Amino acid sequence: MKKVALAILLLLIVPVALLALAELVVYGAGYGYDTSLFIADKMPDGQPCLRVNYQAARRFFPGNLARRPLPEIMPAIKPDKRLRIFVVGESAARGESLADFSFARMLEAALNKDSSEQVAEVINTGIPAINSWVLREFCNEIISYKPDALVIYAGHNEFIGPYGPASVFGLAKNRAAALAGIWASSLHMVQALKTDRLPAELARGWQGLEMFLKNSIPADSPAVIECQSNWQENMQDIFRTAQKHNIPVVWCRVPVNQRDCPPFMSDIRGLSQADQNKIKALGEEISEGDLSTAAGLAGELEKTAKNHALYNYLAALLNQASDNRGLARDLFRKAVDLDCFRVRTSDRFNEAAHELAKRHGAQIAYVDDVFAEQSELGTIGEELIYDHVHLTEKGHYLVAKNIYYAMTRNVLKSRFPAERTFPDKDELLQLLGYSSADAIANLEHIISSANRPPFTLQYGHKQRLKNLSDELKKLQQKSDKAGDIAITSASLDQQPFNQRTATRLAMLLNEQPQAATALFEKSLKLNPFNIDTLNNLASLKIQQNQLLDAEALLNRALELAPGFAQANFNLGLVAAARKEPEKSATLYRTAVAADPSMFLALRNLGNLHFRNREFTQAKQAYEMAATAAPNDLPSQLGIGNCLMEMKEPTMAIEMYRRAVEAFADSPLPRYSLGKALESSGKPAEATRPYEEAAKLGHLPSLQQLINLQLQEKIALEAEHFAKLCLLGCELTEFKEPWFNQTLAISHAQRGELDEALGILHRAATLAQEQGKNELLQEIKANIELINTSR
Repeated sequence: MKKVALAILLLLIVPVALLALAELVVYGAGYGYDTSLFIADKMPDGQPCLRVNYQAARRFFPGNLARRPLPEIMPAIKPDKRLRIFVVGESAARGESLADFSFARMLEAALNKDSSEQVAEVINTGIPAINSWVLREFCNEIISYKPDALVIYAGHNEFIGPYGPASVFGLAKNRAAALAGIWASSLHMVQALKTDRLPAELARGWQGLEMFLKNSIPADSPAVIECQSNWQENMQDIFRTAQKHNIPVVWCRVPVNQRDCPPFMSDIRGLSQADQNKIKALGEEISEGDLSTAAGLAGELEKTAKNHALYNYLAALLNQASDNRGLARDLFRKAVDLDCFRVRTSDRFNEAAHELAKRHGAQIAYVDDVFAEQSELGTIGEELIYDHVHLTEKGHYLVAKNIYYAMTRNVLKSRFPAERTFPDKDELLQLLGYSSADAIANLEHIISSANRPPFTLQYGHKQRLKNLSDELKKLQQKSDKAGDIAITSASLDQQPFNQRTATRLAMLLNEQPQAATALFEKSLKLNPFNIDTLNNLASLKIQQNQLLDAEALLNRALELAPGFAQANFNLGLVAAARKEPEKSATLYRTAVAADPSMFLALRNLGNLHFRNREFTQAKQAYEMAATAAPNDLPSQLGIGNCLMEMKEPTMAIEMYRRAVEAFADSPLPRYSLGKALESSGKPAEATRPYEEAAKLGHLPSLQQLINLQLQEKIALEAEHFAKLCLLGCELTEFKEPWFNQTLAISHAQRGELDEALGILHRAATLAQEQGKNELLQEIKANIELINTSR
């Protein structure tokens, strides 16, 4: 028996020992990376701190697809009397473009209000695309820091996040396999074997929700039950661990946009084509306001389309218009539940976590109920959630307020007087320095997202995009940079410990390099590990040609976050400024390898190849840039320019024509089209794009058009030609001698010789003053010609 026991023991111990030895060897050789959420470090003054690990989520994603956490930092030893609260969640908790004004930041500002020093810190660990599998790992670490409270705001990414049934990041056959995979991913030997090369279907890099479009899951799929089960298990693990260590938890019932975010994808199984056409017609009738016809169509579809997400959404709109609010709310909820593109949590997931939270003593923040109460007609819409899950300023405020009052039952009870109330929204936004520049940046982000799938596939998308664009124009018209600077500066005066405000003020003062530099440096004193601030200061140094300083800052950023694409891109700019094209190209390629969607690096790489007359390589780089950023005009024009150099004018002209259609307000594609047509021996066809560009204020196009007439390659009517010449003078405020000369020629052609001579003398004076001697001789010759002809 002893021998058998020894053999069994050896069978267990030897593999473990070998595994441990192999891990030690790989670690010692420098392979792999730290997988913790925070890393112990020291501030410049030697004080120990915990800084965020920018690679914390890397092990859960293929290649370099993992999104970075926010640049959080905290003292390793919590100061006496300071409140430390952690927020965990996904992009909705992070705040996206409103990260500096998220509910975490609002809660922190409210707790520190009226204090000369920081009495509370709210650490926001929200990361896009993660889910409860990742949160489970993060919370185990966070709980070990013994925070005063843990706030959980999550549930949207259970299907598409790591190990989710609709994920593109990696699937697991069962829970045991997922847990084994998570454990293995923390080993340096596994990390050393993992390639950063992305699979073909993800070769474009991070594409947001568009990456998951092929992975629809209908409501009756077993994957829904399995996913919910894993969500419950993961949440139970978190609640149980927190309870075991006496860490107070605030769990938020998470709201979604039901009213103003139509379903992304509906289940059409068993639905005839005729009924699908009726649903489309139903949507059109509602859009046109013909509710009577729409009601008739809805009645016809009631039985056959009851499991179609968009039908239920449209039926909800009809009932809302008829003031049947209760039924409308039910139908809106049903539409969310039936949406096959599962990127919003549901009532079922909220309820499942709610029961677990109660069982383990967590406080509940009833955010979904509060949102419904604050919403028009009692259904949550775009005034609180701007897309499917991401919060508006008001939405963030309501979450922060709800969490605050949930914490007054335990965490805050002994810290703050009972009569203390939560500040109002405007006061908090003022404390945080929220300005029109921030509002514009947020709306631009919203519009950019809305311009991409899956939002482009939604019912009513075009109208919503128009509404957003109109709203942006109004904001831009009201914008006041001096006012923005004053608001942000006042905020920094009130809370000088807020590194984020210092950075935003520096960005606003970018035209004042000294002031901006001082503010960036102030921000870096507060958080020397903020790679975005290091990168932004480096960009400022590059503009000032302080290349050594910029290089040092960027290398420091890369030490903190290996694979930081923006830092490699800016190092490429440094190399380009030093006239080192090969090094610059290498750095741009490194940036693209880290982030294939980084179109600026791709475009600059294309420019380098173009200058070297490597047109095939340049075209390829421009095409990749245009794929990564379909709205990047220079990349599209670069493709056309390469085609022209490659003697493919027909293809180039077609490329320019597409750009003209796509960029209605830009003269550049019209100019390029005109040049291509002219060089292809079609000057008459070049006339229109040149003139369109000229009317958009593009002088080179106007000059080309006038030259075509002077060279007799086109035959414009005299009055038409005169108007073009006058336009050139007006655009240059009559200070450009060449345009003055052409105006004189137009008068001479119509027999108005005195007017022509007067303008030519003015043109001669301007040419002499500007030192344009060759043009001066040409003008004098025209004066003599007119005098002779008289």
